[in-house]
Formats: sequence, C-alpha cells, structure tokens
Amino acid sequence: MSKKWGYLLALLVLLEILSVALYLGKAGQFGFPLDDAWIHQTYARNLGLRGTMAFTPGQPSTGSTSFGWTLLLAAGYWLRIPFFWWTYFLGGAFAVATAFLAARLAQNYFGNFRNAVIVAVICLLEWHLAWAAVSGMEIGLFTFLVLLFCLLLNRDTSPLLLGGLVGIIVLVRPEGILFAVVYGVKLILTQPRPIKRILLDGVIFLLAFSVITGPWILFNLAYSQRPFPNTIAAKFMQYSYPWSVWKSLKYPWNVLIYFLNGPLLLLVPGAGFTIYNMARTKNLPQLYPFAWSLTLIGLYAVALPAIYDQGRYLMPIIPLIVIYGVEGMEQLLKRFVHALFLRSTIWLSLASMVFLLWIDGASDYAYRTQLFNRVHMPAAEWINANTPQDAMIATHDIGIIGYYTERPIVDLAGLITPEIVPMMRDQQRMADYLKTKRVTYVIVYTGYYRELLTALDAHVVFSPGAEQLRAMGVEPFEIHEISR
Repeated sequence: MSKKWGYLLALLVLLEILSVALYLGKAGQFGFPLDDAWIHQTYARNLGLRGTMAFTPGQPSTGSTSFGWTLLLAAGYWLRIPFFWWTYFLGGAFAVATAFLAARLAQNYFGNFRNAVIVAVICLLEWHLAWAAVSGMEIGLFTFLVLLFCLLLNRDTSPLLLGGLVGIIVLVRPEGILFAVVYGVKLILTQPRPIKRILLDGVIFLLAFSVITGPWILFNLAYSQRPFPNTIAAKFMQYSYPWSVWKSLKYPWNVLIYFLNGPLLLLVPGAGFTIYNMARTKNLPQLYPFAWSLTLIGLYAVALPAIYDQGRYLMPIIPLIVIYGVEGMEQLLKRFVHALFLRSTIWLSLASMVFLLWIDGASDYAYRTQLFNRVHMPAAEWINANTPQDAMIATHDIGIIGYYTERPIVDLAGLITPEIVPMMRDQQRMADYLKTKRVTYVIVYTGYYRELLTALDAHVVFSPGAEQLRAMGVEPFEIHEISR
C-alpha cells in the first residue's frame, strides 16, 4: 500500500474516532437505537458463553437474521471484553473499512485519487452510515462485504474465493444471495469463454458457497423447517402483509425519495449520469454493482416494501451511489468551463450538507438510544425485581427484555416464536395461544394491542414514563399482568 493510501487510512481512523465520540457523547450513555441490536447481543452472549445459538438459554432458535454478525459479537463475550466496547469497536472498524474500500473501488473504476478521497470521507461521515456504525447492527459489516465483493469481482478473482465470500455475505444477510446471481450473469456475459470453463467456474463457486452456508442452512432446517431464519417470515407479516401490487409499485418511488434525502440529493443526478455513460459505452464490469442495487430494491419491493429504522436495509447501497455520484458530478460540472463559482458552490454545498447532517444524525441516535434506555430498561428491571425466574413473558420488543431478564419469552413479533407469525393479525387467536403457553405478563406498546389485552383480561402493573411518552406522541411501553 502506497503512502497516500496509508495517509487516507489514518485520516479515516481519526474521523471515525471523532464520529463515534460525537454520537456517543450526544447520547450521553451507552446503548443502541434499535431493539434488534439487543437481540443480537442476547444471541451472542449465549453463543459466546454457553456455546448455543439461542435467545432463551438452552433453547436453540433461528431468530437471528445475521449469524455472521452474531458470531463476531460472540467472540467479544468469549474474550470477556465489555460488550458495548467490543460492539462499538467492530462498528467503527467496519465503518473505516467500508470508506477505505469505497475509495479503492472508485480508484479502480475511474482512476481519480482525489475523487476517491472525497468518496471515502463522505462514506464515513454520511449520517446514515455514521449512525449505523454505533447502532449495534450488522449494517457496517454487510456494507463492507458488498464493496469487497464488487472490488474482487472487478479484479477477476477466482470463483473459489468469490463463492466463499458470497457464502459469508449470506451468513451476514440472507439477501446477499443475490451476489450469486450477479456472478452467474458475469460468467455468461464474459466473452469469449468456452462453455466448459463457464460450467467449471460455476461449480467451483457453488461448492465454496455451499461449504460456508451448508451448516447454517442445516441448523435453520432443524429448528425452524426453513433454510433461512424465521425472522424473514415475521418481518413480512409485520410490514408487508397483506401484500398488494400498489404497495410494491410504490416502493421504488419511496426508495428514490429516501436517496434524495440530504447530501445524496446532489449525488443521485451525478450517479445517474455515470451509469448512463457506462451503459452507453457498454462498460459491464462497472455496471454490476448498479445491477445488484436494482435487484435488491426489486426484491424488497416484493418481499418487504417498507422503509423503516432509517432505511437500514438500503444503507449498503449508499457507498455505491457516492462512488458513482462523485464521478458523475465532476463530469457534469466540467461542462461549465467558465463557471468556477458555480462549481465551487456545488462542492461546498455537498460538504456542508454532509457535515451538518452528520451532526444532526447524532441527535436522532441520541433520541432513540435514550428512549430505549428510559423505557425498556426500567421494564426489564421491574420484571427482575417482581417476578420469579420462570415467569413466562410475552412481549413485542424482545431485545432488552430478553437480555436483562433471561426469562422464557413468547415473542409477539414472531422473531423467536415462529408459531406466532400466522396469527399476528388476529389478536384473539394470539390471546388463546398465550393462554396455552401460561404467559403471566405481557409487555407491549399498549395502544397497538388493546384487543389482545382485553381478551387476556390483563391490567397495567408498571408503566415507565407513560405521561412523558404520550406527550411526545409515543405509545407507552407497559407491563400488564394477566388475571387468573
């Protein structure tokens, strides 16, 4: 690695330290902005300390969508490293690696080191990605692996290595399987090549992929009768059911609006210009990442046409937009030969938007993290202080409750209780199921489960911060005891 790349890496490390300090400092406390991050921690603790892939100790389950991320988190528990420090370290490391790889990919595609530096800095400070770095989620790891695949694919890496890499990507996010399709398309379109060579490369790729993913798929089949985690069906039922053509057709428009939010507003037109030029010149190698992005959006349009949690499923596409967008913006601005002021103004506007929204993103991170700590944490403490260890708890957000109480849990969102998924839209049926499981306490956002609570004849016994939450327009997260 040359000195200039070493200097860039050092710059990115310093910027990431500053970014993590800003976001954690704004929150004023350790925590995560999503309950799903606590689900990962619960699985990781049981895997790292007990050797079992389970949410409830001793009960193996497939409720972790990202086995690869859980495995990395589990290493911290096995090494006895405080889990907050380990999780933030991993998030920061993958944020730096993502920005650095984005710069390398931009350099490989367009040969402009200055633009590569701009790409790297934007990818580090773009507020969605900065938020993701301290979210406790697998977003940064998945995004890093996406860029690594694109970089290796552009270098004609062996099918053995690419097959293994795609296997790892699928362990991090199941939709990573789309990269197998991308590789297949490349095999077919790369000419001239004898058919035997194409088939041989395809077989080698699939063998490497199968060796990596095979044990995980067998585990899922054994405990959920599905090849992938049961969380996929649960998310579909929660956010996509009932499915409609209109909802799927509207999703790409919502995605476009999402990408036009913030500094990407200036980069999306540039990305479109770059992609147009690559298509016009039939530059297929550089179009593969764009094709993957479109395919991913198409998959979500059918299976999960909803944008939530700051659009976390779309965040891995952001570095690709930045790579294409910076190049395209420069090419477009070169057409204004005598408009130095205009070019300077646009670049300055981009830098200002990145910087200001990076700071503003810390406020959103702080709000979400504080909300979970202020509401879910006291609920878990109340359960520990007022219920027996074997009390059966039903809850919608299982993360913090499961991590800190270690009580047996029925998951009303279906992530670790797949039997719930078919009845998620029928609260009376759900109430009957909870009675058969001898549930004694229900912890939910009350306004969304009134029919269930009525059917169970449940009453509130603890309501942390209910008045303040209602004043903020947030439904209270309350503990209800079921009358016997």
